[in-house]
Amino acid sequence: MGSLCLSQLDAQNATDSIFHQPVASVSNIPKGITDLEVDQEGNLYLLQTARHRLHKYFEMTRYDSVQAIGGKGLGDEGFNFPNKISVPNRQSVFMLDQMNRRLVQMNTNLKVLKDINFLTLQADLVDEDLEDFWPISFAAGPTGEMYFLNQDDIKIYKFRTNGTLERSFGGLDYGAGSLVEPYDIALNPDNLIFAIDSSNQKLSIFDLYGTYQYALSFPLDFRWKRLTTFDDNLLLLGDHAIFLYSIFSKKGQTIRFDGPSKLIDAACSRDFIYLLWENRVDLFPLSSQPESEQD
Repeated sequence: MGSLCLSQLDAQNATDSIFHQPVASVSNIPKGITDLEVDQEGNLYLLQTARHRLHKYFEMTRYDSVQAIGGKGLGDEGFNFPNKISVPNRQSVFMLDQMNRRLVQMNTNLKVLKDINFLTLQADLVDEDLEDFWPISFAAGPTGEMYFLNQDDIKIYKFRTNGTLERSFGGLDYGAGSLVEPYDIALNPDNLIFAIDSSNQKLSIFDLYGTYQYALSFPLDFRWKRLTTFDDNLLLLGDHAIFLYSIFSKKGQTIRFDGPSKLIDAACSRDFIYLLWENRVDLFPLSSQPESEQD
């Protein structure tokens, strides 16, 4: 999405320069933001799980204008510990309303359009030998396909755009692709699905058919806790460092940050990498490397 070529991560100075100084910071964010997403216009979506609220910060006003939805409760605009958001295209914002056991679909004005009730889905999955369908994470594809990570059997369930189940994969008995302690899943532009196991510092990668591809783990000197994907790159976040890894070149680089504030999440757009801290969001520009560093 960005113009920066991170497939040549041995050009260390060029990558370091991206994070030398943010070009902008959004500091008027509420406490307790747990998840960050960015749409194609550069608007920020900030999830405040403990307050059961979703906030949208508008790029056109330099993030001074804010819209919010939520509060604890039932019904269209009542949430109960939502834990993840996704903005896969220009039309939709998806949010996992975990304790209300549903996935909420909104438009970009935060108007609720519909939801997927997991209790109803569970009733439709009796042929899967499933005792309890309670997703703890999800990934939304750009054309409407949905992937859910279910906590009961540690499997990933893929649903077609019409809402019917296409397949499930993963779990404890999936051979080399068995999953042990994943807490999150992610999708990249090449339609690879990443099962994220930060407890064991491991990524398990599947294709869109659920076929296991390979696993990744890195000998880092810090523990990473979250994954963000963009282009063919992975961004692993620790409390005070990130690790950038190119799937294409199989090379990576660690970037460290000073200061007491902890990293919470990251997101990417065409032009920026956005880092969410405990008290702000920093914007770092994606810019082209010199020709000599790309050869």
